[in-house]
Amino acid sequence: NYFAKSLHQSDSHFIVAVVPRVNHSFYAQMIDDILSEAEAHGYVVLFAESMDQNINEKRFIDEFLNINIAGLIIAPAYDSDILSGVETEGIDQQKVVICDRSSNEVEYTQIINDHAEGAYQATVHLIKQGYKNVGHIKGLANDKMADDIHAGI
Repeated sequence: NYFAKSLHQSDSHFIVAVVPRVNHSFYAQMIDDILSEAEAHGYVVLFAESMDQNINEKRFIDEFLNINIAGLIIAPAYDSDILSGVETEGIDQQKVVICDRSSNEVEYTQIINDHAEGAYQATVHLIKQGYKNVGHIKGLANDKMADDIHAGI
């Protein structure tokens, strides 16, 4: 029983991943990749979906940090102020990875996509394929990621 062992042992085989939406293709692929890699190394992955709400994200992180985990992967919610208000004292910085959205406020490992460059490369590819009218539906207002993608196009 992984749960019982994690309560009594100093090492854990649980990795927790918190994502905004499991039905979004980007996060679905990320989940699949996390599962494959973690299972290959003997880890069990627990997932939580924040429904793109900062309040849910904070609740899940607070709850998961109260159990013995090997690592925490966070793809922050749209309205997230990444780990603000979460009790992070005593968390090993090497156990936390933040994906997809960045923050200058935290000192954890951050994996960030260059959304502007990716959008630019996609647009150039479409133009080289002969497309002349390339469109983009921007998404949410005041979303840095959406703004970066729009700038790249």
